[in-house]
Amino acid sequence: MPSPVSARAFFRDPLGYAIPGPGDGPLLRMRAGAAPQVLVRDPDAVWQVLVTDGDRYGVGKWKRRARRVHGPTLNTLNGAEHRTRRLALQPAIGRPRVRELGGVLDARLGGAGADWEPGLPVALRDELFTLSIGATADVLLSVELGANARRLALDLAQLMAALPRLRPPALVAQHRAALQSVRSFADGLIAARREGAQGRPGDLLELLLGLGVADEVVRGEIIAFLLAAAEEPARALEAAWWLLARDEEADRRLAQELRCVLAGRAPTLADLDTLPWMRAVLDEALRLNPPARYIDRCPAGVMAVAGEQIPKGANLLISPLVSHRDARHFPEPEAFRPERMLGERRGTPRGAFIPFGAGVHACIGEPLARAIMGLQVAAIAGRWRLAIDPAAPEPTPRTPPLWVVPEPR
Repeated sequence: MPSPVSARAFFRDPLGYAIPGPGDGPLLRMRAGAAPQVLVRDPDAVWQVLVTDGDRYGVGKWKRRARRVHGPTLNTLNGAEHRTRRLALQPAIGRPRVRELGGVLDARLGGAGADWEPGLPVALRDELFTLSIGATADVLLSVELGANARRLALDLAQLMAALPRLRPPALVAQHRAALQSVRSFADGLIAARREGAQGRPGDLLELLLGLGVADEVVRGEIIAFLLAAAEEPARALEAAWWLLARDEEADRRLAQELRCVLAGRAPTLADLDTLPWMRAVLDEALRLNPPARYIDRCPAGVMAVAGEQIPKGANLLISPLVSHRDARHFPEPEAFRPERMLGERRGTPRGAFIPFGAGVHACIGEPLARAIMGLQVAAIAGRWRLAIDPAAPEPTPRTPPLWVVPEPR
């Protein structure tokens, strides 16, 4: 490996430091504390760490920080405990369950944007967060949030934005109110269900209560799932519209596809398989702005990765943000080109495109996230063209919310 770079410098400008160039190696060492830090840049090595040898790695130190918000939950567990819980919860959130509850998603999201007014600015991230949380709470927890959806979405967004840099004092000082609000919401659901309130058979809350764990663990899982629901669909869609606003042809093609397939009606989950251009737009937006910008893993013992010995206790970092911009696999990597996502992408290594991770710790909610994203795009883009200030920066976790102006199609 080449000489290590500063982890702080890397996180300030990950693309400037980490995109592999001709002759660059697959691993990049970073200086960050006592434990070795290594960025895995080669897609085959990425696949090896996440999938081939996935059972021999646990979640890394940055992922474990989330325990300060929701305790030990599915996304922070390792080994047999992780496998057991994932298998137990999968029926409530897997692809068959999402298809089964397609009508719920249609009702929640098919009317997205219907109450907007032409020319009246909309805070897009807030709207998308609120829609995503409302749909997720209904599908997973059998709860109608109503007017509480926006407040819950804002609390979750505040926690998610702060999570990477949380320290206990900062959590107490800056985020205590948001965390307490979210915990109270989850505690209320648990208490109501234990007192006899009915949900849909097989929903996430029923499966969690059936685990026989403490209510604090159930609460933590509810918060963890809601945090993911607040983050993944909304940020990806905000980035998608920023990109579409700068590509008139891609936007025109999207509107044309929606007119041909929907003919003016509200979209349904069943329609998403008949909208290949829309799926390509979403995948390209996920390539450029992946929900999980960084994934970290910790080997349980000494491991060989790309010909290098990685010691036990090292923190391996995988960055979809970096991997998705590898020009060897995505020519003109900074360009928004949805057409590259059409078809099967033959020749692209499996580890080159991982917006939801891969392997044993891959995002369990990917089918639901994709359904939520697809329905929101189909509903909103079928009604509106979203005008965006040309000076607005590309959305990232650190940029202010994006404001858009709806213009009728």
